[in-house]
Amino acid sequence: GRNSPVYSGYGDVEIKGNVKVTAQEGSGAAYGVYAYQNIVIEGNADVTNPGGYGLYASTGSVTIQGDAKITGTGTNMTAAVSASESITINGDAEITNLDGYGLYAGNGSLTVTGDVTGSAKESVLRGRMRSVRLKFLMRL
Repeated sequence: GRNSPVYSGYGDVEIKGNVKVTAQEGSGAAYGVYAYQNIVIEGNADVTNPGGYGLYASTGSVTIQGDAKITGTGTNMTAAVSASESITINGDAEITNLDGYGLYAGNGSLTVTGDVTGSAKESVLRGRMRSVRLKFLMRL
């Protein structure tokens, strides 16, 4: 996991503006952005990882204050966005994961204030949904 483009092994990842992260195909990166605790992005997030998770918060939550365009692929138990606790996206979410979940909130709520589009093999949304407007949802 340490060869992931953005990696925090002990704490949070906090990004004050917009973020664009692309892991190279074949790089072996398990995560586009990894935090042991929380991931907080105060702008828009555009993350692509052809080898696994897009965003992964091991013990905490993922919060994106803007729009999110996240693409992740990998084995069946990966997710484009995975959080141990909650996922909050205060904008539109375009989520793609052809091998697993789109958004996966393990123990918390899943909140998207905008529209959710995209496709995933298992389910674009997995978690206790608090506030989600679905414009388009496709299951393969």
